Amino acid sequence: MLAAGAVALGVAPAAVWRGATAVEPEPSAPGDLGQDREFLGRARKAWTTGFESGSRPRVLWAGHTPAGPAALLTQTAVLGDGRRHSVQGWVRTTGGKLRAVGVVRLVPPGTVVPSALLLGAQRDSLVLADLGRPVELSQDFGIDPAGRPVRNWAPVTSAEGVSIIRLPARTGRLRFGLRSGTERVEIDDLGEMATPTSPGDRRLDRTLPGAGAATGWDVSKLPGYDDPYGYQVQPDLPSWYVRGTLPDRRPLVVQTVPADDGARAFYFLGSGTPHYAGFRPAGEFLRLRLPDQLGIIVGYLNGALRYRAGGGDWLPATGDAALLPAATAQVEITPRGGQPFVTVV
Repeated sequence: MLAAGAVALGVAPAAVWRGATAVEPEPSAPGDLGQDREFLGRARKAWTTGFESGSRPRVLWAGHTPAGPAALLTQTAVLGDGRRHSVQGWVRTTGGKLRAVGVVRLVPPGTVVPSALLLGAQRDSLVLADLGRPVELSQDFGIDPAGRPVRNWAPVTSAEGVSIIRLPARTGRLRFGLRSGTERVEIDDLGEMATPTSPGDRRLDRTLPGAGAATGWDVSKLPGYDDPYGYQVQPDLPSWYVRGTLPDRRPLVVQTVPADDGARAFYFLGSGTPHYAGFRPAGEFLRLRLPDQLGIIVGYLNGALRYRAGGGDWLPATGDAALLPAATAQVEITPRGGQPFVTVV
């Protein structure tokens, strides 16, 4: 998934980055390779945009990184309808050769915007181009008692418009965030870190038997519950949205909000106020015990469910998600085409 203003090479853009900074023509580039004419020539040769060019590529920065030499370039591009924009993108060292990053960014003519790369085998070298604009870095985040992400910010300054910041080696979720004003600073090679998944909508919407009219309750639509300046490498992880009715006839919604290393779980009981149920593994299996003996929500994508209390008989549940009695002790799950297994709830 590409951010607004970013395009895969040769694909027309959907939007243009706002609040860009005007570019003044300069004969050379900042960075410790900015005076190396041979390297600048190789950088221009390696860079390709997929658009008809209206100018010679200009190197905005060229320098060494822990993963090898890299450069940031810009060039005027002529779109299919004849309109002109500036195209901005990176080349970096891969396999001993200088190669273009597979995403370029369209910005208003004659401007540049902050952008970044995440380099190294452990993705622990952040190359951040602020290009003279105020940029802030959040090294980590927390989750408050209501389930909302919380970040602390510090300004990033650089003498030549580009900073190289060492980060902890990535073992799961990217925990840092970057912003310039109200815009997230995009990581142009972020999509390279994702692993292939099955296509299609990964939101698992389920309406349980007896559910009333849709409530519209959804934490993803509430202010403060997203992380607008953070990064999710895997954009299409499964998320559950289960709507039903409690035994006392109050409407119920259970929802998960996935990230690369798990998911936040929430429930709504009779009103549009979300209750945070903690952080848990993300995926196609859902298990959440409601408070006050109201029951247990269990879901398993395309699975058949049975449940029992204590040593009683197994009872079938309808569909692959269900609100089970609070006394339920075990659930048997039979995946589609697989063997049944039993889990304790």
